[in-house]
Amino acid sequence: MLKYNNSSSVMESELISKNEACPKSLLSRKNVLKHTKIGIKQCFLLLLIFTCLSITNISAQNVDVYAAGTVNGQLVDVWKNGDVVYNTQGDISRYYYVIENGIYVNGNDVYVIGYSYPQSGFMFSRYTLWKNGIATDFPLSTEILSICGSGNDIYMAGAMDIGASYQAAVVWKNGEPTYLTDGTIDAYATCVSVVGNDVYVAGNRNYNCIYVWKNNELISTIDTPGQAAHALMYIDGSDIYVTNGISSWKNGTKTVFNTSEIGTTSYYVYSIFVNNGNVYVVGLRYGNGNQDGLFWTNGNLQITPNASFYSVFVYNDNIYIAGMAGTGTLGSMKPIICKNGVITPLSSSSGQAKAVFVSSSTTAINKIANTNTHIYLNPIGNSFIVDYVGFIQVNIYDMLGKEVLTQNVNGKTEIDINHLLKGIYIISITSEGKIIGKCKIMKQ
Repeated sequence: MLKYNNSSSVMESELISKNEACPKSLLSRKNVLKHTKIGIKQCFLLLLIFTCLSITNISAQNVDVYAAGTVNGQLVDVWKNGDVVYNTQGDISRYYYVIENGIYVNGNDVYVIGYSYPQSGFMFSRYTLWKNGIATDFPLSTEILSICGSGNDIYMAGAMDIGASYQAAVVWKNGEPTYLTDGTIDAYATCVSVVGNDVYVAGNRNYNCIYVWKNNELISTIDTPGQAAHALMYIDGSDIYVTNGISSWKNGTKTVFNTSEIGTTSYYVYSIFVNNGNVYVVGLRYGNGNQDGLFWTNGNLQITPNASFYSVFVYNDNIYIAGMAGTGTLGSMKPIICKNGVITPLSSSSGQAKAVFVSSSTTAINKIANTNTHIYLNPIGNSFIVDYVGFIQVNIYDMLGKEVLTQNVNGKTEIDINHLLKGIYIISITSEGKIIGKCKIMKQ
């Protein structure tokens, strides 16, 4: 069972390895299924151990956790480490929803995809891309079901009307569409993933067949007769994982997927993530006015009452899930992030978190008390930045007490430690002839 954390902060204070997240894929299908994908590359470990009363640890974790969702059906919110960073008020005549796993972060830019429909009248959905809270609406004939990125290149997958009998499955790169089908069959592209120079897309044909494309060429077809569910995909090295919530496949070979414990109620699967050979899948079941969160690990199912899970992301072996939870009616559930089984609400209002994205952080790793001094770690680990208004001296010593570096700092200054050998070092910070703080680093 999952534990509930009433704290307003999503992130516990912790020391972890420094990694660089490499986005591989994010997928989605409105109220059906979806997938996220990100590869993780180990960089190096910088462990800060603060000593002296004048050093205060303010953000020992080296990751940022982003979530996107809606509150009260109107506000499209983006949270970073539990705090709202974008709060977009939509058209008050429409309901707004974020696509499951529909978030991608590149530096300071946050991309979110979603859709809306009128509160009354003809219920035709309009899809929207938000970049840093600014909305771009797509034509009514276009569906955007997945987003991912590779650096500054933004990829999306979905479907659009091209004037044929059916919509065509489409992948976009920086807004330019490429048609994967010609409209003679009913097809959707439901997820997109970028691995190196290769672009993978998964989708469905006539709701009874799963397609996988690589660089716009069809490479795999999986027949799923009678299984009207959309494809979720995760690329892990050369392995292609696909699920439609009823069955799962690895490189086209069917694998175990336990659904027997769900019972006879309806259920949906929304997200898949693979880490160190472990396959994680999340979703929900619905029946008798109640919803329960579903979480599979390598096919083994765990059910959490009064919850819904929409997106899963694994980083440094920590499992993050976006969703909603609470007691009472569905309309009273709150948006949440679940980290390693601990549920933390993101808002006191009703709503849902539909997407989670975790990346390495360049936020301050310590602050000198009673001053405006911060120390930041360079993401690639060969330097750190001291940010101070005024003059200070930074001295670095090895564990034998030998000084290996001295540098005067005036304002924001980057200090190179690339030449240091692996080991533990002590950083001493001096202001006006007095040592105002020390900390240890372990370079590996």
